[in-house]
Order: sequence, then structure tokens, then C-alpha cells
Amino acid sequence: MDLKLLATDAGNHLALGVGRRIGKPLTAVHHKRCSDGEYVPQIMENIRDTHTVLVCPTCPPSDHNLMDALILGDAIVRAAPARFTMVFPYWGYNRQDRKDKPRVPLTAKLASDMVSMLCPNNVLLFDVHSEATLGYFAREVKVDHLYSSAVSVEHLRALVQPPFVVAGADKSAGPRSAYYARLLGQDRYVLFDKSRDREGKLLSANSRVIGDVAGCDVILVDDLVDTGGTVNLATNTALQAGARNVYLFATHGVLSGSATAALESGRIRKVIVTDSIYHDPATLTPKIEVLSIAGFLAEAIMRIHEGRSLSELIP
Repeated sequence: MDLKLLATDAGNHLALGVGRRIGKPLTAVHHKRCSDGEYVPQIMENIRDTHTVLVCPTCPPSDHNLMDALILGDAIVRAAPARFTMVFPYWGYNRQDRKDKPRVPLTAKLASDMVSMLCPNNVLLFDVHSEATLGYFAREVKVDHLYSSAVSVEHLRALVQPPFVVAGADKSAGPRSAYYARLLGQDRYVLFDKSRDREGKLLSANSRVIGDVAGCDVILVDDLVDTGGTVNLATNTALQAGARNVYLFATHGVLSGSATAALESGRIRKVIVTDSIYHDPATLTPKIEVLSIAGFLAEAIMRIHEGRSLSELIP
């Protein structure tokens, strides 16, 4: 069965890298934007009876890119491929995974329901914020979830000098911190405790580190970096507690608003993200380093295409 690779506008840069690694050019799509803003894509090649793979991160603007993925996905379904796989390098709205206040939406479930309506054979997700939401998709959709540790661990190992310690930027990051600590050969990890006011603003006076960082390099690990506020607060707390240097690895560089400037002016030494979300290199600073996941996703896509296990890609 032939494999066809398509991408939304948001996924085009990453999909080009995937295509180079699997030896497949991107299938031509005419991305038409009407004067009223409506999106009308047209697939310019025959994809009938193929395995069609759509790379479609739902990064900011999340509503725009989610609709693009759904609309282009609908065009694919109506073109009658034999198999259809949707690849979400970044799965937006995943932080809205619980109804923790009265009269609020469960948007992570809603987004999963909308994708499930397209009836893709496979959905491939990459380092989601909430793994519990993997069960939000319809039972008929085969969902695979991969981790960025496969591309980040060796890079992090070469970056820091012992002694070092892995850290989570808040208390909810315990499982991720423990996982990275094990992969990096550490028998402990630390966490940072933070609090917010009613408007959600971080209270720096209440930040503290749970564990010992004195004399150590600190590697903060997280699934994403958004505004940079939590990262800068954890960095300041660590340095006040005697840490030598602080580094951050976050899979998804959301970098909304003035995040790039905030990180550049902060005391963190290096910020490492992946290209799950594309940023023009001209908008980034030397402090921000980008690791490519194109080769990793290419291997995962080929394993799905050939019916092979993805477990070997999980450290």
C-alpha cells in the first residue's frame, strides 16, 4: 500500500522533515482561505486506497489549527484512502482535561470527540500534557503516544556537568521528573512548590524547592513552556537555594506572548524545546535551542505503516 504524507499549514515545516527521512514528498494541497476567513483545502493528487498520513499540530492559535486539521481531515476521508492516520506533534487544549470549577468545559474531551468523528484508523500523539486524555478518543481509534525522551536524554546528558539533579517545575511534575531521573542515571529528583492568587498570578514569595539542589546543575523537565513564568520562578528559587546553573527541557515550545523575552532576560542558562511547534528561527534567542523530532516521527509513521510495534521507541 502506498503512503501519502500531507500537512496542515501548522505542520508543514515538520512534515517536510519527516518526508525527507522516509523518502516521500508532501502530497500537494491547495490551502484556500476565503475572504471571510473560511478554510477550503483541496487535495491535488489521488489518494484513493492509500495509507494517508496527516501531520497537524494544534498549536496556537489552537482553535484555528484544530479546525484546519478537522477540515483537511474531512477532505481526506472523502477522498477514500484505505487507511488514515492523524499525527498531532502537539495536541492543543489538552490542559483543559478536568471539570475543576462549576460551568466550565471539558475541551480536551470535546477536541478528541471531534477528531473521532472523522474515524481515523490511527492517531499518533507526542508527549501530551495529560495521559489520561488518551482514553477520550472513540474506542475504534487506535491511539499511540510517544515521548520526547527518545530525542532529548542524550542531549541533556552531554549538556550538564555532575553533580546534577532533575527537577519538576511544580508538584504535578513528579512522574515525569522521576522518569527523566531514571533515564539520566539519577536516584533522586526534586520538585518546586508554587502557589497562585485568584487571578492565576504566580506568588513568588511562596515558591520553595522540595529537595536539595545546593552545588548542583538543575535540569527542569516539563511537557511545555508557555509564558515562561513558572520556569523563571523555579529558576530563581533554585539559584537562591544554591544551585549552580538551571536548564530547561520542555517538549513543546508554546512560547506565547512575551515568553521569549521573559526567558532571555531571566536567569535560566539554556532552554531546550523540540520542533513539535514551529517558530521562525529569527524570533528565537541564542538561549533557546531546538531539537528536531522529524526523524523520530518518521520512524514512528513507518512502523505504523508496516504494522510494527512502537514500544521500541519508548526508552
